Amino acid sequence: MTTNNLYFLRTDPTFNPFLTLDHALTPEECQQAIDLGESFTMRKPVAGKDHRLDVGRSCWLSDIEFNGESAWLYQRVMDIFNTVNYQSFNYDITGLEGIQYSRYDQPGDQYGRHMDMNTKEIPLTRQQRKLGFSIFLDRPENYEGGHFLGWDSENKLQINQPQGSISIYPSWLVHQITPMEKGVRRSIDGWFQGPVFR
Repeated sequence: MTTNNLYFLRTDPTFNPFLTLDHALTPEECQQAIDLGESFTMRKPVAGKDHRLDVGRSCWLSDIEFNGESAWLYQRVMDIFNTVNYQSFNYDITGLEGIQYSRYDQPGDQYGRHMDMNTKEIPLTRQQRKLGFSIFLDRPENYEGGHFLGWDSENKLQINQPQGSISIYPSWLVHQITPMEKGVRRSIDGWFQGPVFR
């Protein structure tokens, strides 16, 4: 099965730098990803480990390690990313930083406005986050709140979150998860790195 017939690229009539692809995962694969995320140690965000904790972040996280159980998910993300980066961004990318599972399950759980790109502290490897992604694992009608909002300059954009869809966006764009009201919102998130922007 190729990316040409598996994924459908949806963009808004006006330019939207948050590119969303429907059907990145089937409902069954979404449940597999949830089970995978829950199988790793769940923790609250930690200062110094999880980016931009200062903006207000409340949820549960786990770091999905690459192993025999998670290889399919890493491969799916890489297949999608290679197509989207080639067609839409053409960034110089050297690799995937990692995959994280996020669970927002309490009223008020949120992630305040932030950028994923490490603009102040560049690691010794001179690598920088260039593209971020989120795969939405739950049906939107199963929770309230938890909206994914992004900003393109001064324009606020609400990103649709159909179950199994993926949003890919430049890491320098501001975005947030609004406070949860009820239900459970789960996602797979990660970042692609490359040489520092010039």
